[in-house]
Amino acid sequence: MRSGPTSFSAPPPLPSSKSPSASSSASPSSSSPSKSGPIPSPTLGTDLTPERILSHFQQPPFPSQNVLGNDSEIATRAMTHESYKYGKEGQNRRLAFLGRRSLKLSLTLFLHTLSTSPKTSQSTKDWALKLLSDPPKVEEMITTQKLGDRIGRELGLEKVMRWTPALSDGQFGPKETGLFKVRGVCLEALLGAILHNSGADKARLFFNSKVLPSLVEQFFPEDTPTEAKELCETLANEAGESL
Repeated sequence: MRSGPTSFSAPPPLPSSKSPSASSSASPSSSSPSKSGPIPSPTLGTDLTPERILSHFQQPPFPSQNVLGNDSEIATRAMTHESYKYGKEGQNRRLAFLGRRSLKLSLTLFLHTLSTSPKTSQSTKDWALKLLSDPPKVEEMITTQKLGDRIGRELGLEKVMRWTPALSDGQFGPKETGLFKVRGVCLEALLGAILHNSGADKARLFFNSKVLPSLVEQFFPEDTPTEAKELCETLANEAGESL
């Protein structure tokens, strides 16, 4: 009956379970990246060559005549966000600045045409003039994020963008964010590149063909007159034939 207790007199082999290797693996310093800090966000587009980026603009939904000519350098710059490798390989900020001004001018010309055309009814003229007199409302219609959400997606810009997503805390851990904003910046930069490479007329035609229809359909006020939609369709068709 006393043999039972004596079987527990020998100490269990605890030292082997606390070997230096096991101890170090359990130490905070060797914990996983998710516990020690944020997971680095991957840089996207590192495998894209200038020729591959340019070829994207030489096929539908883009016009048959390449709006960027054969300039792969400016195509690459337009699709390179400043978050890509910290801007060390160029970035599209200046082109986006130029393109956004071109976009706003083209939209203003569209509204001005509505407000002055002899074919337009007085109610439509009044509507256009009211919108022109409210710059913040016009600005709200063409925020960079809205441009990237709808029009940038229609043009498939994410396929040739070079950028680094931001990370935010989500319900199930870190998640990548910033796609709409970056895609909108790249759309603005594309307009800037067209303006720089092919001139103001080509940039305006591209706006009328590929940007304006989605703006009118998706982001114009709900009370947009039928005449405005008809003019948009006419300009888009004419631009499509000219590009």
